[in-house]
Amino acid sequence: MKGIKKIFLAFFVVFCFLLITSTVLFRMAFSGKWVKNIIQWRVSKYTGGKSQIKSVSMDFSGIVLNNISVFYNDNSILNIEKIKISPNLFPFPRKQIALNKILIFNLVMESKNKFEKNVFKNKFSTKHAIIINSLILRNGLVSFSNLKIEKIDLDIKNASLSNTFPIDLIFTINDTNCRLNSEYSYKNDLLNIKEALIKENNEEIFVSGNLANILGSNKFNYDLNIKGNRILFNKVFLSNLYKRKIAAFSENEIDLQVSGDSENIQIENLPH
Repeated sequence: MKGIKKIFLAFFVVFCFLLITSTVLFRMAFSGKWVKNIIQWRVSKYTGGKSQIKSVSMDFSGIVLNNISVFYNDNSILNIEKIKISPNLFPFPRKQIALNKILIFNLVMESKNKFEKNVFKNKFSTKHAIIINSLILRNGLVSFSNLKIEKIDLDIKNASLSNTFPIDLIFTINDTNCRLNSEYSYKNDLLNIKEALIKENNEEIFVSGNLANILGSNKFNYDLNIKGNRILFNKVFLSNLYKRKIAAFSENEIDLQVSGDSENIQIENLPH
């Protein structure tokens, strides 16, 4: 037994030595400026905008990107204070790009004009499978026109381009608290909302349904069931997005089937 322990200990020492040596050689071979230029090029390619990164650093835990900015042709601006990327050094199977964790801090997306989605779905085509064990966003903010979404906390587990994966999201819209539990399929570009809760004081709205073509070139569309307080529905949905309210519903509680796309909306008042 002692001999086996010594063998394992020797293997462990050799492994640590190789890991440290390879890390040092990697940092010597690839300067921060070279890595930054490569990452900037990749970010620009995938997001469709012009990117800038202030600095890139590498250590045993992975890669850290500081002060990332992306500028779009429609005058939209994306700023991120910091991104930490922890790769999986030993992915299996071989043709797989695996990341243990991506941490995104203080993302701010702003647009002075009408929001236009930036198409990048097809740019992620790859011969390798991409797996992200954990993607976490903390303290995000997205604003366009008169709509402001802030205090965004996003948690994604086991994300990939081929499988459906869970997305949990917490945010506020104009001081209204929102929580979303959903699943997303990148292959179908479809977000299935299992349950979303929108709450302000003692008033609540419950939302379920689907959002389709979120990233792709086709027109964004949705099919949602919305139940809850009529006044809160007007405030969160129609007042922010379409600048008009529903006055025809006399009852305080609503049960609606809402469908449409980025330009049109259809609302059906379901019988109680």
